[in-house]
Amino acid sequence: MSYAFLVDGMSADYSYKVDVEEFVRAFKTRWPLSQLRISEYSTYPIRWEVQIGNSIVIGGLHSDCVAISLEGDLAGASDIAIWYRSLIPKEHKLFFYTGARINKPIELDDQITSQELIDAFNNANT
Repeated sequence: MSYAFLVDGMSADYSYKVDVEEFVRAFKTRWPLSQLRISEYSTYPIRWEVQIGNSIVIGGLHSDCVAISLEGDLAGASDIAIWYRSLIPKEHKLFFYTGARINKPIELDDQITSQELIDAFNNANT
């Protein structure tokens, strides 16, 4: 099943911004076969399509350089969310949620695993 997910700090005054060039380098290192598109004139300065397991995850870094959008299955999206958490200094909170479940965000701490995120998402949405 495919979902649309968001990962962001859920705060208008979020002080940390991702360095776009660093993000691209790290993404290409983690997923070298991914397709990345860069555009400085877009809501998403970086868009990607990557195969994770048997599924494709499409996503993008928002122009605020904090939030990422993900579309794909839960396992693939959770892998990217956990990877993204590793790029952000741990003192800055990040949350994982779907647009329909914004009232039940899951905090991504620096210790959470992909499987724990999947379990927390499934438990919060049953």
